[in-house]
Amino acid sequence: MPVNPEILPDVARLHETLRRLVAFDTQNPTGPEAEAAAFVAEEMRSLGCRIETMEVAPGRPNVIGVLENGPGPVFAFNTHMDVVQVGDGWSSDPFVLRERDGRLYGRGSCDAKGALAAMLEAMRLLAGERMSWSGTLLGVFVVDEESGSRGARAYAATKPKVDFCVIGEPTDCTTVIAHKGSIRPVVRVHGRAAHSGTPDKGVNAILAAAPLLEAVGREHERLRAVTHPLVGNASLSVTRVSGGRADNIVPDGCELLLDPRPVPAEDEDALRQELERLVSRAAEKAATDIGIA
Repeated sequence: MPVNPEILPDVARLHETLRRLVAFDTQNPTGPEAEAAAFVAEEMRSLGCRIETMEVAPGRPNVIGVLENGPGPVFAFNTHMDVVQVGDGWSSDPFVLRERDGRLYGRGSCDAKGALAAMLEAMRLLAGERMSWSGTLLGVFVVDEESGSRGARAYAATKPKVDFCVIGEPTDCTTVIAHKGSIRPVVRVHGRAAHSGTPDKGVNAILAAAPLLEAVGREHERLRAVTHPLVGNASLSVTRVSGGRADNIVPDGCELLLDPRPVPAEDEDALRQELERLVSRAAEKAATDIGIA
C-alpha cells in the first residue's frame, strides 16, 4: 500500500494525538481502556472506517476500524491501548505528555501509545490516498496486552482474515520480522494445611515447589542452546509465585506462572508436552501433587 511520498505525516497532529492518548489512564489492571477505545474509534470513524467493538471484559473493549477499498489483500495495523503501572520515580505527571531534549515523556508514550498514534496517522494518509491502493485496511487496537493478552486472544479467536500485519511495539524504530512466542502456563502445587506451630503435620506447598524451581533453572540452561538468528535463544522463567492463606498456617497450595519463550520454528505442542514432563518429574521428587492448571 504505497503512499505518495509527497504526502507527509502531520507532526503537530501526531503530537496532539499522542498527548490525548497518554492522558487516558489505561494502567493494567487498574485503568480500563473504554475511554481510550472510544477516542480511537472516533478517530478511525472520521476516516470513513466501519467500527467494530469487542467487549473483552467490563470497560475493556477491543476496537477495530475497517476501511474497504476494493479487491485486494487485507492489511492490519495492530497494537494495544493499555500500559504498565505508573510506579514510582516520575518527576512529572505521567498522564501529561511533555517534551524535553527532543524526547517525549508520559506513561505509554513508548509502549505503545506512540505506535498507536503513528498508526492512526498512517491510516489517515492511506485514507486520503485511496486511488493508490486497493484492498482492506484494518486498525486492530486491543486491550490487556500487558497482563494476559485477553484482547489479542479474543480477536484471534474470531479467525480474522489478515494477509499482512504491522504490530506496534518498542523496537528502537527498527523493523523486526520475528518474535519469541509465549505460553505462560499456571502450575499448581498442592500441599496439606497445618498450624505453623506443628508444621510436620502438614505439607508445605511452597517448600514442595522447590524441585520445580530447580527444574526450571536447569531447563532454562538447556534452552540457551536453542537459538534463532533473529531473536536469540529460547528461555524459561518463573515470573510469579503466590501461596499461603495466613501467617500461622502451613500453606496447602501454591501457584507459579511459567513463562517459556520459544523461538520461531519450535513446535508448540512439543513444548507443552516437555513442560508437562518437567512438572511431572518435579511432582515425583516433591512427593506431592503438582500439575499445570
